[in-house]
Amino acid sequence: MKKRVLQKGILIPVLIICTIFVLFTPFVIVGNKSIFAEIETIENVPHRNLEISKDQNGITTIKNDESNADIKILQLSDLHICCSYFTKERDAAIIKAIVKVVNFAQPDLIVISGDMLFPFIFRSYCTDNETMAKAFISTFEKIGIPYAMIFGNHDAESLAKWNKSQLSDYFSSSTLQHSLYESGEPMSGIGNYAIKLLNNDGTLSQVAYFIDNGEGDIKQNQIDWYSRKVSDFNTEADRSVPSIIFMHIPLYEYQLAYEQSNNDFLYGYLNESISSINPECRFFDTIKALASTTAIFCGHDHRNTCGMLYEGILLSYCPTLDYNAYLNFYENEELMGGQIISLNSNDGTVDVNQIYLLDIP
Repeated sequence: MKKRVLQKGILIPVLIICTIFVLFTPFVIVGNKSIFAEIETIENVPHRNLEISKDQNGITTIKNDESNADIKILQLSDLHICCSYFTKERDAAIIKAIVKVVNFAQPDLIVISGDMLFPFIFRSYCTDNETMAKAFISTFEKIGIPYAMIFGNHDAESLAKWNKSQLSDYFSSSTLQHSLYESGEPMSGIGNYAIKLLNNDGTLSQVAYFIDNGEGDIKQNQIDWYSRKVSDFNTEADRSVPSIIFMHIPLYEYQLAYEQSNNDFLYGYLNESISSINPECRFFDTIKALASTTAIFCGHDHRNTCGMLYEGILLSYCPTLDYNAYLNFYENEELMGGQIISLNSNDGTVDVNQIYLLDIP
């Protein structure tokens, strides 16, 4: 008798769990497409139409116009688009925030530094990153400004519908009119590539490197690739060519810079602990030795927006536009936004101006 009661006591919870799983699963594996109604309302954002082409080695180039004004890059990060039936309002808020910041900045190029998508089932309640990717791409295609991106640690979760290679193929599709993303050479990570920024006369002004460290580290073959590219571009220009780097997760040197800063930042705030990659990574040593890169830009730590100078190199966090991953980051959050990175074509200097949603009229 006791055995039957025990079995009944176990059976009922199991049946309840199975019923919930059956009912809930369709909403998890198939994304909600209501976000596309918001995307359809987006209009092209005014901007300079700079000449974009490929050089003889297949590397993307952006050529300045006759004004030779600063190249203006808008960095966005950690959008965390979910396309879940349970995040419809927050997803719509993300799209509106993106459009608001881009309209204010009107940049020449947009860079999204990882975690565009959020197929993290325990927070987004959706694994359909195919729908998320299409919403993300549709947003920036409608905006109409050239854009590039790197992967973060959430774009292709283990249970996600599309893996990183499938996302990479989609992001680099020839059908996309404004995406400058490239899958890059075979090496650790996917999407390690460079974009050359040219003066109006065609001479090389600066280089932007995109490094995939979304899986938490930078491997030696990526460091070797960077070293080789710096050497190639220096040879091409017959001088040391200044450059900047975009990655998702901060280097360990961000922690060292913070420890030396005494909270005296060039700009922004640090409101959470620094989640950096492996401290044994020697990428920063290579960067310093080659003396090309003057600034590194990342995301990942949503409440950190500060810029710090470390051994002569700017280490910069970008404000996020996340309404989903950090649930208390919702509406009227003073740290939400992006940053404008201005690259001076004459002297190679970099200037950063952060944009916060609350400051945009």
